[in-house]
Amino acid sequence: MAKAVTGISAQPAAKKPPQPRDVPRDDSSSGFVDAEALSTTTVEDVSNYVRLPLIFVNMLVLLFCLLGFLSSLYTLLTRSAPPGAPGRNIVVVLFQRPEKAALFLSSVAFVTASFGFLGALRENVTFLSVYVRLLSVLALLLLLSSGLVFLLPSAARRYVERSVSRDMIAAYRDSAELQGFVDWMQLRYHCCGVSSEGFRDWNQNPYFACDPGNLSRERCHVPVSCCRSNESAGRPPAFDCAHNVLQVGQRASTQPEREMLLRLPHT
Repeated sequence: MAKAVTGISAQPAAKKPPQPRDVPRDDSSSGFVDAEALSTTTVEDVSNYVRLPLIFVNMLVLLFCLLGFLSSLYTLLTRSAPPGAPGRNIVVVLFQRPEKAALFLSSVAFVTASFGFLGALRENVTFLSVYVRLLSVLALLLLLSSGLVFLLPSAARRYVERSVSRDMIAAYRDSAELQGFVDWMQLRYHCCGVSSEGFRDWNQNPYFACDPGNLSRERCHVPVSCCRSNESAGRPPAFDCAHNVLQVGQRASTQPEREMLLRLPHT
């Protein structure tokens, strides 16, 4: 016969706290990450054959851009501004102060190459995306500018004749760079002047203008690059061949007389 146990009451079994389900264990404090939490992470291996050349090329571009930026900045700060009148054509201003264009271009190239260099070095997808977008924008601008010149040649020519070339002649003595470019153009294309007026375009230059009030020593002259060279004798043109050409041109009545000493103008 079973004996009844007295003095002891039956205790219910202790319940365990509920365990969360489908929650990845975070052991970041101990330096371990649950493998289940990374099961959906995509890891792409970047080939060194792509990454290393990109780093090397952009590093060279950065060095050249930095050198160009510093030299352009030094020239801009130490070189005095040309005496030409402000507000001239932007192309003429860039010929007068080429360091401004170099400063702008080197800055843009430096920023672009920085994104490419850091993106490839650190394998940063954001930097590489910005790098690709900047290259795309620069390539698009280059294609658009080239396409406008080739698709609209008559408009580009009128713009050069009416605006750029006239301003270049007016600012001929303002800077050595612009003077050298205009001389090279006249020697290369065997011309004197840029418009249908030919050598008379030089009346727009304050030093060469054939006006009674002009006290310049070059009054009524044209540049020496307008003169014909003696190709048979292999001698350069005489220095005084361009003297008083504008004055003679005003009195000349026939085209051969006006072109006797000058190159044929390209129109």
